[in-house]
Amino acid sequence: MSSGHPQVYTIPPHVAFVDALAAGLLERTRDEPMALARATVLLPNRRAVRALTEAFVRLSDEQGLLLPRMMPLGDVDEDEVLGAFADDMVSGAALLPAVDDCKQRLILTGLVKRFLDTPDSPATAVEAMRLADDLRRTLSQLLSEDVAPEALRALDVGGLATHWEKTLKFLSIILDVWPGILAEEGEIDRAQRKVLLLRSWTERLGQMPPSAMIVAAGMTATSPVVAQLLGAIARQQHGLVVLPGLDLSLSGSIIEAEFDTTLPGALTAATGIRDGNRLPSVPKFQISAT
Repeated sequence: MSSGHPQVYTIPPHVAFVDALAAGLLERTRDEPMALARATVLLPNRRAVRALTEAFVRLSDEQGLLLPRMMPLGDVDEDEVLGAFADDMVSGAALLPAVDDCKQRLILTGLVKRFLDTPDSPATAVEAMRLADDLRRTLSQLLSEDVAPEALRALDVGGLATHWEKTLKFLSIILDVWPGILAEEGEIDRAQRKVLLLRSWTERLGQMPPSAMIVAAGMTATSPVVAQLLGAIARQQHGLVVLPGLDLSLSGSIIEAEFDTTLPGALTAATGIRDGNRLPSVPKFQISAT
């Protein structure tokens, strides 16, 4: 069952966020202590999980306390983040396993070295691994933002077309070769699997609303799939979204967003992308807050 209006709250920036969050959840479940134990709290990263755990301990007055399930969405591997929650998320959907990080790095390093090697000047393993890591980060960021890597082919680079064509030949390693290897291995990228799991969980929240409280707190920068999940949580009968330091007074003006390339490391210099060439995940306009 969904609530009539999205339940979105904010904690002022001058207040300790985790202490206020813990106090609020304890107050909300004061008449039913087991409600806290059945709750799920989504947080940005492992550090936030540790901080909230410590806040609960500080506020427990040395009494026994059953903590909610806390899940970091940000800076840990998909298996570690979602392991205990995957069954709830997938809801019967069949997902391929994620490729091992070390395996991906070694394969991409080999592909990069083969691309760079010339009869007169073979590439070093260090150089190949460095560029392979750049490719891995680029691919992971694109997939995390729910942007198909093929979107790179559609970028309008104006007078840099010749240079961009050479760059696309290098990017073909992740655009053409790597997907074929994954298909043969029966695996998918880790970032893609996490997106699919989160999307499946979002759909399940709409179909089978949880009876226990579910809270998303502390999110400031989110990918599209996480933003959709937050929206679904905010509309649950027992759902809460708690944002840090949200300024509730908006100027109401719409300004054109400045574009800054998100390609990392060597690929940024290699592509020569200039202002005005944005990937589909970069908004053209944004609301200005005061």
